[in-house]
Amino acid sequence: MKANTLIICLLILAASLQGNAQDDSRFFPDDYDQRIMILPFDPSIYINDASELWIRNSDMDYQELKTYLRNQLNSRIHLALVDSCEPIDLMQDYTTEARNELLGLYTTVSYEMRRAMPDEKEEDEGEKFLGRFFEKRKEKNYTDTVVKTRREAGEVRGKRYNTSDKYLHVIYQNPDFIPELAKRRNLDKILFVNQLEIQGRYGDPYISGDGESRRMIKVHYSLYDSQGKLLHGGFSSVTIPFNLNDVETVIKDYFPAIVRQMMLNIDFSNE
Repeated sequence: MKANTLIICLLILAASLQGNAQDDSRFFPDDYDQRIMILPFDPSIYINDASELWIRNSDMDYQELKTYLRNQLNSRIHLALVDSCEPIDLMQDYTTEARNELLGLYTTVSYEMRRAMPDEKEEDEGEKFLGRFFEKRKEKNYTDTVVKTRREAGEVRGKRYNTSDKYLHVIYQNPDFIPELAKRRNLDKILFVNQLEIQGRYGDPYISGDGESRRMIKVHYSLYDSQGKLLHGGFSSVTIPFNLNDVETVIKDYFPAIVRQMMLNIDFSNE
């Protein structure tokens, strides 16, 4: 009797393990509809005027802070993509091929300021009809304004202009660059994270003592399909208290909103 009970228990356990293995198969890469490569921003054009404040409140120096923010941003984008596609993150790939990929990227591309494309909005059911109506009007009036810039001493510079609706866009001289990369890596889309920009408002000498003053965190990015067509170009942004000095709080409380806005502008269907 005990032997029969043991056999039954073993059969139940085997069936349970088999069921769990089948459930876990949904996470296998073969089940994803798309492969999207994340290309991190070039460290040489990173801008952060809160660096000194954050360094004083951490064990990091300037270079370590920049690297930490770059890694954290890419890691959170990677995690946000996992549920919808197979993300390929060169920051998590330590092969020689990946390092050469990044080196080739930074030496062959340039940047220019453009007017950001309209963002997809987070809206509830009651706002969907009006949201679609006004979004269509916004897209109809969109014009791709280009502002001439130059890179000087690691910074992208140009004439003075209103940057509230502008983003730093990546451009490449070789028209086959993206198609060749996509073919070599079997990619459906490529997400260029162009720049991390963290800046406050200036002009008021007493701004740093104003409890209501803010800094803006702005992530500029361009999304291309495998044929080199620009699908979306723009930025995600969020404001933070000007005197917030804890970088961990910045990453934990403010990076998710930036990444969430980026995800809204990615179509994960293959249509």
